[in-house]
Amino acid sequence: MDKHVNEANGDITFTLKPLTSLQLAELYGISLKTFYRWVAPFKADIGDKRGRYYTNAQVKIILQKLGMPSETITG
Repeated sequence: MDKHVNEANGDITFTLKPLTSLQLAELYGISLKTFYRWVAPFKADIGDKRGRYYTNAQVKIILQKLGMPSETITG
C-alpha cells in the first residue's frame, strides 16, 4: 500500500493493492496473532483470502472496519 500526502491540504491517500495478513499486521504495528483477533469479528464481511493475499476489495473492507493505520510499510 502506497501512502501519498497532498501538500496543499494535508490529505493522506492510500493506493490499494493485495496484501498478506502479515503485511496488514505490520501496517497496523501489531503481531499477526493480534491481527487475526482484530479481524475475526468481521470474517463474514471480509471473506476468504485468495491464496496468501487479501484482494483490493478485502483490504478496503479491513481498512474500513479497523480504521486507517498510523504507520505504513516502508520499502
